[in-house]
Amino acid sequence: MWKPRHTDPIETQATTLLAECDAILAGAAAEFLVAAGRWAPPWAWLNSLAHASREELEAAVAMEPARRPGEALDTGEWRAAQTFLAGEILSYIDDAGTDLAELQRTTLVPLELELIRSPSSPSLRPGQLAFSVMSAVHRNASRRSR
Repeated sequence: MWKPRHTDPIETQATTLLAECDAILAGAAAEFLVAAGRWAPPWAWLNSLAHASREELEAAVAMEPARRPGEALDTGEWRAAQTFLAGEILSYIDDAGTDLAELQRTTLVPLELELIRSPSSPSLRPGQLAFSVMSAVHRNASRRSR
């Protein structure tokens, strides 16, 4: 006799949580959340920059940052900020002669974690995130030159 397959809600939630964790660790938090129809907080847009390879940053600069059909209205603005920041980070590491992984470890990942735990982070707009990231990058540069 055929029985309908019962899906365990805990198993479903656990699978979703694991997929979200994988996306965060892979630097794909914003894309994961947007694809799931969820709001991507500011730290999620920084996530890709904090974990990307140079090639991934170069690809981000070359990509059109437009909003895709079905996405939230401000997604295009966030993609534009992400594209801008990818270009600025590449310019910075080339001009300063610094290593991308070092910049990520000393500046971008700590800023990402700060935004995750900050109660005011969700209210940041794309331009404010760009300002915060570039301020942190330049603070890092001034600490290194001392």
